[in-house]
Amino acid sequence: MKKYSIYQFLLVVFVLPRRFGIPLMTLLTILSQEVFAYRTNMDTGDLVGTNHYRLQLETQFITNNDTGANLISKFDTHLSEDADVRALVGVGTTDVHVGGLLKWVPIPDTDTQPAIGLVGGLLFAHYEGKSEVSLLGTPLVSKGFNVSFGQVTPFASLPLSLKSYGSDTDITLQLAVGLEAKFTNLSGFRFRSEAGFDLANSFSHITVGAAYDYDPEIRFNAE
Repeated sequence: MKKYSIYQFLLVVFVLPRRFGIPLMTLLTILSQEVFAYRTNMDTGDLVGTNHYRLQLETQFITNNDTGANLISKFDTHLSEDADVRALVGVGTTDVHVGGLLKWVPIPDTDTQPAIGLVGGLLFAHYEGKSEVSLLGTPLVSKGFNVSFGQVTPFASLPLSLKSYGSDTDITLQLAVGLEAKFTNLSGFRFRSEAGFDLANSFSHITVGAAYDYDPEIRFNAE
């Protein structure tokens, strides 16, 4: 499958919307409504391998607006050479939220460049008898570094969503930065932390969690 350059990716994500008269900051100032606090990125540009699965469990602590916490689980599986699909479900301060996402990483992490990708999809949330539907698009970047105990990978993203809440529509934006650590003696495990910052109509949070990459063939052979 064709790989894309960093410049081609940036053209699609940031330049074309402006070319057609949709400046980002103009969009972000359309409306400001009540925010359901539950979204996280907590991800790098690393994809799940063929016939592999990734299960991630997170605890999210909301640090502005209404404080609280959510427990979130995510399940990823392989779709193609440069894409995964994800299902997620969460409960907590936001009563329940579920979603389906596509993770596309056309620019992989190599010795000379970071991984750059985009996560997009639909999310549904329910809170105190009210419902919200969001269309999510999240540009992300990450770069792994080998260290004495394994590997560390800093990552960053800009979660952008168009949400429908009753008869209202709103656009939200965050900045999320985090770190993943993998340990040589804990094969398959990834430990992640993230801080999210409210940029427009959103919320701030601190999230910690762990992911496990499951290979059915290795597990079967081990048994």
